[in-house]
Amino acid sequence: MITSDQLKDAKDRVEALHRYLDIDAKTMQLEEEQLRTQDPGFL
Repeated sequence: MITSDQLKDAKDRVEALHRYLDIDAKTMQLEEEQLRTQDPGFL
């Protein structure tokens, strides 16, 4: 059984990894790239 301390530790680690990988910025970058590749002049 997982304890509340283990759960809190796991959440903290996930948050730290999210910040380290900068997921929000990469998501925005991906959306911009997708829009760019949909442009009719994209080669």
